[in-house]
Amino acid sequence: MHDIYSYRAIIPEKGVITSYKPFKKCGAVFIASDQIVLCRDKETIKKIAREIGVEPEYYSGVVAPGFIDAHMHIDSLGILLSTNNLEKISTRKELLEKLAVGKKLGEWIIGRGFDHNLFMDEKKPPTLKDLDSIFKDEPVFVIHKSGHMGIVNSVALDILLKISGDTVRNKIDIRNGWIFEDAVTILYNYIIDNLSPQTYMNLLEESISYVREKGVVAIGVAGCNWKCLEALKKLDKADKIPIHIYVYMFIHKLEEIDKVAREALISRNHGRRLRINGVKIILDGALGTRTAYLSQPYSDDRSNRGLLLCDPEQLEKIMYRANNLGLQLAVHCIGDACLDHVLHILLKISRDTQFLRHRVEHASLVRDDQLRIINEVKPVIVIQPRFVLSDKWLIDRIGYERVKWAYRFKSLSEKTFIALSTDSPVEPIDPRETIYAAVTRGINEGLSHGIITANEKIELIEALYAYTRGSAYALNDDKLGCLYEGCYADPILMNKNPLVINDPKEILSLKIKPL
Repeated sequence: MHDIYSYRAIIPEKGVITSYKPFKKCGAVFIASDQIVLCRDKETIKKIAREIGVEPEYYSGVVAPGFIDAHMHIDSLGILLSTNNLEKISTRKELLEKLAVGKKLGEWIIGRGFDHNLFMDEKKPPTLKDLDSIFKDEPVFVIHKSGHMGIVNSVALDILLKISGDTVRNKIDIRNGWIFEDAVTILYNYIIDNLSPQTYMNLLEESISYVREKGVVAIGVAGCNWKCLEALKKLDKADKIPIHIYVYMFIHKLEEIDKVAREALISRNHGRRLRINGVKIILDGALGTRTAYLSQPYSDDRSNRGLLLCDPEQLEKIMYRANNLGLQLAVHCIGDACLDHVLHILLKISRDTQFLRHRVEHASLVRDDQLRIINEVKPVIVIQPRFVLSDKWLIDRIGYERVKWAYRFKSLSEKTFIALSTDSPVEPIDPRETIYAAVTRGINEGLSHGIITANEKIELIEALYAYTRGSAYALNDDKLGCLYEGCYADPILMNKNPLVINDPKEILSLKIKPL
């Protein structure tokens, strides 16, 4: 042992949880070069530390594996942190007032996080006319909480129409300035592409640092464009990424898949904390914007079943090509009709689904017949428990009959592998809020859909497992999500053992610190 500065002896007062399932614990751990070397009793670790001249680190509380967010958006979180957070806005008037005095990103005024379904006044988004009344010369882009809908003023609309031509005209409500799905993506990418390289790099670094502060030690970037990937590669090469990052590249064309496969191979051989795992396909929209693809119309819009955003034949070609190249699939799928298409193809792919750990992102509505197919095929289901708390309008949107299909955490966990995540910045990156939602389903808040589906709650230990080893499984890295010998040294410190908590509300007050 030649470099004492790369070694750590961590000795917490209440011991070290090395794994939640099976539950295992030790007194202390010894770390060498970001790897757990020994899990032993405290006296043994103290003795080893003394022998090689390492000063032990003593902590009150319990040490445990860090949390793993299997599905989030690192650059979008950076945008949120750098612009105007509209998550707690409750009226259209309040939204406009906050934007009027808000921050700018370059020449743009950007806000994100509103949900008009929860507005206390008129439950409709602001319009182009509303934005134009305040902003006449500056481009404004306001993004819905889901990321699947946005509002623009006239200046921003002119830019969007110019850069998109006729390709997404059917996703633009010109009169109201409302834009959907691909139109949102095109405008978002345009803004990102026009940021200076240093501004964009700073945005990513701030986002990564914020994630780590919350006790999240690894993330899946569930949708990454090429600019984001190149910036992450530069940060990784400079050793400026303090967490593990696993990337799923956005795929729009079949020919892009070969490039992703080459990048994936390079990252496995040369990446420090960055790895390209596979491809991300967005197949439908969101329930909040009524663009998730349903088998029957929305209960509050009987003329609308949502959108399927990729031709089924093209979808099959993309999924087959990625699978044949050994890439992991991550398919965004919220509506039950959307899930039909994905499961149909995964059945054809058969055993490769388990071997490559192909993923279904969200699976927000799952029928009983689909559960049977999931049990057979066993894709990884990457869920976002806090959606249950946010979607207060769920029964209005899908009705009482279908609400039993929504957010089936328990049922899915009994059929296949589940991983926890936030879809941040859609939901807060804070693991405490995710775990709380998974074990309570909004029952404490009196949410009707949570009370009706109380049987879909999961136990606390199941949530902790799914947020560590379950998410590690989804990211296809078995050295993640535990503190076993030979695994990554990604410990966090908590002021108390979460497993001794009786009142779920105490989860929200846990103190979590990365080590």
